[in-house]
Amino acid sequence: MHNVLYPLTYLGLCPFLIVLARALQAQQAYRPTYLAVTPAEAAFAINNVSEGSLVTLSPEESSPCADVFDSDAQYYFVYGFMKAKYGGTDAVWRQRVNLIYRRVESLVLERKITCIVMWNGSDCVGKICQLVATNYKLKTVYIENGYFPNTLQIDPKGVNAESSLCDVTSLEWNVDSARVLTEKTVAITRPTTIDHLHFLQRLKLKIKVLANSKFYDQYPELRDQKIRKAVKMTLPLSTSAEIVARKKPFALVVLQVHDDTQILLNSKLFNNPKDFLLHCYQRIRAVFGPDYDIVVKLHPVDMRRICYADVAAEMQRVHWVGAEPVQPLLERCDFVMVVNSSVGLQSIASHKPTLVFGESFYSRDEICGVVRTTGQTSSFLQQLKLGNWPVDAPAVDRFVTYLHSNYFVKGSWSLGSETDLSPAIQKILRINSGSHFPANHDN
Repeated sequence: MHNVLYPLTYLGLCPFLIVLARALQAQQAYRPTYLAVTPAEAAFAINNVSEGSLVTLSPEESSPCADVFDSDAQYYFVYGFMKAKYGGTDAVWRQRVNLIYRRVESLVLERKITCIVMWNGSDCVGKICQLVATNYKLKTVYIENGYFPNTLQIDPKGVNAESSLCDVTSLEWNVDSARVLTEKTVAITRPTTIDHLHFLQRLKLKIKVLANSKFYDQYPELRDQKIRKAVKMTLPLSTSAEIVARKKPFALVVLQVHDDTQILLNSKLFNNPKDFLLHCYQRIRAVFGPDYDIVVKLHPVDMRRICYADVAAEMQRVHWVGAEPVQPLLERCDFVMVVNSSVGLQSIASHKPTLVFGESFYSRDEICGVVRTTGQTSSFLQQLKLGNWPVDAPAVDRFVTYLHSNYFVKGSWSLGSETDLSPAIQKILRINSGSHFPANHDN
């Protein structure tokens, strides 16, 4: 019997986690417990799960807890990323960690939890679940968007730069034939019906926030929901089609969400996209000259959150592209510069020379130019200019094949009528059986 804890930490992802939990319960007798630590997730869960399976946490009804960790470093490991992203005081975050940790620990003991399934796992709740799981020797399953369209990462260790894929050596993936797991196939599984929050529920939630002056101290992880003034987009944007139609060589610089985990946690060289962009621009100009075109792909999520007009004023022959398809640009560009975006892996898979500046499971010398110090950028660009790109195309194909065969699974958190949950279910069963990767490694 598997007793599984599902932390519901993002409202938009609640439907996916709940229908996945239902399917695992129906097919495999995985008994679910849902933990909702914020009001919106709790209200959503009430609409969709049985009363006995839902556990909520209301800090306004809880007295202060004793510290669960001995050191400030342990606390910062749990909430450091969230504090950097959303703000708030150490005292507020410390109390939040104490409350959630006590609740998760009590659930593990009382309900004999054997596995925790969570989305991403880099947030405060995810880090707490990771520590509790380690202390009580529980299985963990981390889920995140995959790096190719309609794929998911499902991993027992973490996602992105924390995934178990980072431990897979080139001896395991850089072989002539892919190792494909053979196992019993799970039947096609469609999502069950979900009841979304209705108007009155949403209204009550908004009133609750407005009426409680201490709301964001009680729920510091929701501080990003405060009303923020949108940044006016002043840059002249080009379309992908216009760039391609120019038929001129260009470098593609890909930007990411400025406060995403990939930047705040896994980018050691640059902690904001403006510094990264200026670095790329200056190095490209130094090597390729003033007349070489540069295309900057903005991240759609950040287009109304960050204004690039100040850095744009320092740049010439730069074309800005917004919420446009990136694949046509990948096919036409000379090379790509990226921190650690999924576009970086798509670029590598398209056999484009790719400079990677951040930590990622695909930051591997065999398949891309891994920039570990800013001083290396010019050297990589000089090699590109001379046509001496030190990457073996067959190795790229073998790595991508390995990912599709053994790591990414088909699926999406965005549920539709044709969504099939069976690949995700099969991967979770594989993790719980201890066969996440093929057992017949040659190393």
